[in-house]
Amino acid sequence: MLRPENIIRCNRKTLSLYVNAGGELVVKAPVKLPERKIFEFVKSKEDWIRTQQERVKQNSYINQSVRCYRTFYFLGQELTPLISTKCKKISKNEGLLLIPEKFAIQGDDVVLKKVEKWLRDNAKLVIEERSLYFS
Repeated sequence: MLRPENIIRCNRKTLSLYVNAGGELVVKAPVKLPERKIFEFVKSKEDWIRTQQERVKQNSYINQSVRCYRTFYFLGQELTPLISTKCKKISKNEGLLLIPEKFAIQGDDVVLKKVEKWLRDNAKLVIEERSLYFS
């Protein structure tokens, strides 16, 4: 049986539960509600809880690669950064984000700033194009 990691008692009339970013089950309950009722509610929602915990686990795996800058996302496409001696500016090519070697030599901070600028500039172009289309 699932057991909530956190039971928060507060002035409320209803019982609610959610799975936080760490995958832990959190239950918010009225102050006077017996624990037995809380655990019955949790048991009745066990399938939903497991689904949410699995979703959090999958998202944290995906987000881990983004947090470590091993992956970037642009327009729903996963781009893997690759330092290249052949390109003069940051560009996208078949799932790769090609980064000039001259940026990599300057350090990780410079690379991240340049990639962020590239993402912003390209996002701006897409947003302008879509805005004109819908206006």
